Amino acid sequence: MIGRRVLIVATSHAEMGGTGHKTGVWLEELAVPYYALKDGGAEVTLASARGGAIPFDPRSLPDQGEVPEAARRFLDDKDAMRAARTAPSVDQVAGQPFDALFLPGGHGTMWDLPDSDALALLVGSYLDDRRVVAAVCHGPAGLVRAKRGDGRPVVEGKRVSAFTN
Repeated sequence: MIGRRVLIVATSHAEMGGTGHKTGVWLEELAVPYYALKDGGAEVTLASARGGAIPFDPRSLPDQGEVPEAARRFLDDKDAMRAARTAPSVDQVAGQPFDALFLPGGHGTMWDLPDSDALALLVGSYLDDRRVVAAVCHGPAGLVRAKRGDGRPVVEGKRVSAFTN
């Protein structure tokens, strides 16, 4: 990955519908790929659906029990936390040249990633350009409305393993 540029687009949504329960990105699903990419020599840019702070699902934080080392590393990393607190919106980074796109999970993605026109266009263009698009857990919610340049859904003819609701 040395010299490659990777865009990670996370949720901006911090509440589970109208329930009052807090949610966001699942920290492990952001932190593990973030460091795998960075440690592998990639330049990683964090963005969020609407821009601004990326909310962390409180259940994925250390005070809620055992969390992976990468999550603790992320929370202790001033640069990573600054990037997560001041993330540009997907609209703001859509025209920048990245080699790959990654969508981490967390329940928040279900409320904003499927509704992001900019993300849908970005996913479709990356796949048309044969660039890597990857997602984990609830992250594939960002594929829901994405279409290729010819109008076909990006998941047409593909096997997708993801949450369905």
